[in-house]
Amino acid sequence: MRLSKLEIYGFKSFAKRTEIVFPQDVTGIVGPNGSGKSNISDAVRWVLGEQSARTLRGNSMSDVIFNGTEQRKPMNYCEVTLVFDNADRQLPVEYAEVSVTRRVYRSGDSEYLLNGAACRLKDVVDLFRDTGVGREGYSIIGQGRIDEILSQRSEDRRAVFEEAAGISRYRVRKEEAEQRLRRSEENLVRVEDVLEELTRQLTPLEKQAEVAREYLALSETLRELDVELYLLRYDRLQKRSTTMEDALLAVKDQLAELTGRQKELTADRDAQEAGLETLQTALTEAHEALLAQNERLHQAREQVQAVDNRLQTGADTAERLRAEADAAQTRIGLIDATLTQAAGGLAEADRQRAEADAALEARKAAHAEATQAAQTWEDALSAHKTAIIDNLNRMQDVRAAQARQSALHAQMTARRAELAQSQTDADTREAALSEALDASKRALAGELALFETRRAEANALEAQAKAMAEQTETDRAAQQTLEQALRTDEARLKTLRELQEGYEGYQYPVRQALTHARRQNLSGVHDVVAMLLSVPKAYETALDMALGGAMQNIVTETERDAKQMIDYLRQNKLGRATFLPVQAMTARTLSTAERRVLTMRGCVGVASELCTFDPRYRPVMENLLGRTVIAEDLDSGIEIMRAGGHAFRLVTLNGDVMHSGGSMTGGSIQQKAQNLLGREREIMELEAAVADKTARCTQAAAALACLEAERGALRQSRIAAREALQQQEIAVVRETERQRAAQTELDEHRRTSDSVRQALEQLDESLAD
Repeated sequence: MRLSKLEIYGFKSFAKRTEIVFPQDVTGIVGPNGSGKSNISDAVRWVLGEQSARTLRGNSMSDVIFNGTEQRKPMNYCEVTLVFDNADRQLPVEYAEVSVTRRVYRSGDSEYLLNGAACRLKDVVDLFRDTGVGREGYSIIGQGRIDEILSQRSEDRRAVFEEAAGISRYRVRKEEAEQRLRRSEENLVRVEDVLEELTRQLTPLEKQAEVAREYLALSETLRELDVELYLLRYDRLQKRSTTMEDALLAVKDQLAELTGRQKELTADRDAQEAGLETLQTALTEAHEALLAQNERLHQAREQVQAVDNRLQTGADTAERLRAEADAAQTRIGLIDATLTQAAGGLAEADRQRAEADAALEARKAAHAEATQAAQTWEDALSAHKTAIIDNLNRMQDVRAAQARQSALHAQMTARRAELAQSQTDADTREAALSEALDASKRALAGELALFETRRAEANALEAQAKAMAEQTETDRAAQQTLEQALRTDEARLKTLRELQEGYEGYQYPVRQALTHARRQNLSGVHDVVAMLLSVPKAYETALDMALGGAMQNIVTETERDAKQMIDYLRQNKLGRATFLPVQAMTARTLSTAERRVLTMRGCVGVASELCTFDPRYRPVMENLLGRTVIAEDLDSGIEIMRAGGHAFRLVTLNGDVMHSGGSMTGGSIQQKAQNLLGREREIMELEAAVADKTARCTQAAAALACLEAERGALRQSRIAAREALQQQEIAVVRETERQRAAQTELDEHRRTSDSVRQALEQLDESLAD
């Protein structure tokens, strides 16, 4: 092994990637102080796993990364690679060239690479152990290191010599093995403590197990009853759901029909309201036109009346002037007649003229008086005419006012008839709106009742889902517990089978012999005694003490089979083992006289008769156990042995042994790590337990799957119930809005009706006036 190349990038002062090649003739690196020679040795020490920043002349591991200068920025990581020529295969790898790389980042992350593949620090340390190249090896000695080595204790210097001698690898392995052994011993102590604690807990746990079994039985009964209850509820809910669906379909049909009818009525109402508004506008315009026409008619009538008055005055004046003209014509006629008579005689004429002058004077005086009287009467007539004209004017005003009042009365009468008809229509409309409001209230009450029903159903489904979820969790927890117990039993069974197949706990020669027989498929080699016996748990301690090392005796068919196995052990220097050929073994049992002790108090029976085995192994088993009696305790055993004359062997249930001849063996029994007799029994019990728990797990899984399916169906029912509840809530809101709209419309209509009623009352008062 030879160092061939060193690559440095970002380590301390090496900002650029630097490659230092070490050919055969390079013996050192020289340079002035501060040129970085120590940084090269630090890089070698660092890549080999140095963890102390102080040893690398820094305060923290990030100090080894290039920190930057004024012209160059700092780097985020550094990397060092050592390349070795491994042509001599001194390093235990299959590569002719070995490269070790270490990177460290400013974040504190670090990684090691071996030939480009990620590895651990331990792998690097193990690779260079006993080569002297490690970070503490003698090949890397820094400044002052020699004085430090010489001043250390002998134990510390010994580590350097062991490294040079190449035994540090084995020392480390030894220390690791001793640590594992100590941990194993500690684990054994803890296991024994746990076993002792579990042993103390067995009695209460048995009671709890009994309670648990009773609880499981009751739980199973409860589950069956719950299932029946759920099925009954499901049938009822199914029937109710069918009824509700039919009712819902009917309601939906009725709702669709009513919605269509409502749309038609709404459109009709809108059209009628539009027509009514048009008629109201036309009526208003007509009323305004009528009032304008009435006003124009009144003005025309006043003008006609004025013209009539002027015409009547003109006619009266013309009549008066015609009367005056007639009177003047009469007087002129009289004067003409008088002049005619005067032509008859002047005298008479003079007389008559005198008389006429007298009469004329009298007439003039009378005329003056008459003229004055006429003027007085003219003035009186003018005043009377003025009064008449005034009265005529007032009468015309009264007639015009009467005409206006008549027109207004007719208009108000027509308006009252319209308002009365509107009031009648309003009463009819109010009744319809009240009926619609009552129907809306009834519909809202029905929707609310249906909403409460569906909410109750949804709550019931939620409660049922919650209960089913809890039941599912309980069943899942029970299944997980059962599966955990099953996995524990399977692991225990697997371990016991592996121990059984690997013959763990048996002596090394026995294990090797049986392994060889299995590999060679030797039919004449059966098995060890412990595996050929099936012993009840109550007699395991007694038979364990009775058989002792004979439990590991190997049963063969013939002596030749036993000789073949002995030759194999001898040739391979694997040790010694005892073989029991079936054909050569003879049964040793109690005599008839000795069997009388089996009826004594405390006697359990003969050991060979208390365990089971294949009948073909009877000679072997009776040879080993046919003259071994099992007693309940040592007191009973003493009496039995005295009665039997100490002619056979006796063992108590506690493991005390009384040998033939009178010797006794007893005392406390150390807990064995391997119970060879109980292993087969435990395997059979575990197989039965595993089969039972597997079946129970299957049943539990099936029940859980069924429950999950029920939960799925219930989930769909819950979703449907939620949707139905939401739709029903929408229906309630819709009916509430309809009721509010109907109430608003009714209130508005009542306000309008009150306005019409007040208008009628005012019209009645106006008509009365």
